[in-house]
This record gives sequence, C-alpha cells and structure tokens, in this order.
Amino acid sequence: MKRMTSETASEHWYALKVFYNKVFEIEAYLKDKAFESYIPLKTVEMMWRGEKKICRKPAVSSLMFVRATEHAAIGLQRQLNNRIIVYCDGDTKRPAAIPEREMNIFRLVTSSGDRELEYFGGEDTVYHTGDRVRVTEGIFKGCLLYTSDAADDLIGVD
Repeated sequence: MKRMTSETASEHWYALKVFYNKVFEIEAYLKDKAFESYIPLKTVEMMWRGEKKICRKPAVSSLMFVRATEHAAIGLQRQLNNRIIVYCDGDTKRPAAIPEREMNIFRLVTSSGDRELEYFGGEDTVYHTGDRVRVTEGIFKGCLLYTSDAADDLIGVD
C-alpha cells in the first residue's frame, strides 16, 4: 500500500485497536510504509533470570495511533485485515479523527516517563463528555482534566 500524498487530503491521527498484542509488529509495518505512529508506553520493572530489568510495554493493551488521511486509514484496516481496526465515530461509522491539539497533549502526558502514571477507563470508570477530574498525585498534581467531545473516554488537559 502506497501512502497518499495528495495536498487536498489532510492527515489526522486515528486510534487503532491491534489484535494479538502485536503493536510493535504493526509499528514496524507502518514505519516501513512511511506512516507516523505512536504507542503510549509505560516503564515497568520485571525480574528476568534473577535480575531486575526495566522495560517498556504498552500502557494500554492493544492501543496505538497512526497519522494518515482517512482514505489511507481505511486502506490500512483492509490491508491489515484481522490484525487492526480503526476506531470509528459511532454516528457516522467513519474513522474518528483525533484533533492535533488533543493528540499533542495526550503524547506529552503519556511520554512523561512517570512510572506512577495510571490509566483509567474501560470497565472501572465511566466518563461523560465534559466531566472534569482534578489530579491529586504524581507529576500532574493539580491539573484539571476533562473528557473530550471527540470520544467520551479520552481526556484532555485544561
């Protein structure tokens, strides 16, 4: 698959669900095809052969992002059939583009390297658009967070 380079087609960030926890394989594939991608990672300590090792692993299982045109994102899903899906808008069923500002904030927060950074979402916590949350611990203590209009489970920094 060749990357679309038309000046009329604008690129956006899209969230991908990667099956079989193959985010690093998909990342290599995207890099080979000249796509920019991002995987939120966390640093964890593991014991290996009796020694403590520090390694990086996906902070959110099976989640990564790709910067592409909508057409290219749909093409990637077809090309990587049964390995990824592009998250879509519930109403339009089209790939849900993530605004550049929100992605920049998300990348800044998730690439901070703070080992105590926790990710909330999924089954445990239900957020609604416009909900506000104050961070009480860690390097972002005092920050006010709010849920985005783009997706009820994404949080932006205010």
